[in-house]
Amino acid sequence: GNFGTFPDLAREIAAMSNTNLQVDAHQAVLDSLHARGFTSDRLASFVNKTNAHAYFCWKATVEFLRLAPYVTGHSWWLFQDILGGNDGLVDYMYQPKTQGGALTPARIKQFVDPVVVLVENGTFWKVKEQDAVYASGELLEPTLVVSNFWPSTLSHCRIEWTFSDVTHGSSHNLSSGVISIVEVIDQGVVHKVPSAPRWRINA
Repeated sequence: GNFGTFPDLAREIAAMSNTNLQVDAHQAVLDSLHARGFTSDRLASFVNKTNAHAYFCWKATVEFLRLAPYVTGHSWWLFQDILGGNDGLVDYMYQPKTQGGALTPARIKQFVDPVVVLVENGTFWKVKEQDAVYASGELLEPTLVVSNFWPSTLSHCRIEWTFSDVTHGSSHNLSSGVISIVEVIDQGVVHKVPSAPRWRINA
């Protein structure tokens, strides 16, 4: 995926100023944005929001690939930004894009680790309606699968799950549990979990 982020120009200028790289172009863009009324706080908000958007796009793309049983791997494009392009996990100076918390290594590893638990129908989409919006009284019925690219088979696995409500940046757990998988999960397969939790929405 080629998913761009808004560059943190001030941070890149500070990092480049101690090198032989010229910062004139970066500084000209930053000065132009400030002249148009874009404050530092507003620019930081753009950085955070585009990082979050890129995370969702990468996550949805990689999970889609991992759900396909005939796909045996994927390559990541790009790891590092190029001059004039901001679609990497780190900027041109190899600084991680951790602003806002969306593109931290821990979050990326949630869907590129050797073993990943996925929702078979995407981000809780209703398969028939292709919809991610649910109303009060409806039943959430996710189908969970395990994507195993560990060097060997897996056995005696347990999935610990938590269902949380996130409102205005705060989160509290609604329910949790453990699923035991008695079957052996072969290497390089997408294994359907035999039983998954169900929730009914009461709003």
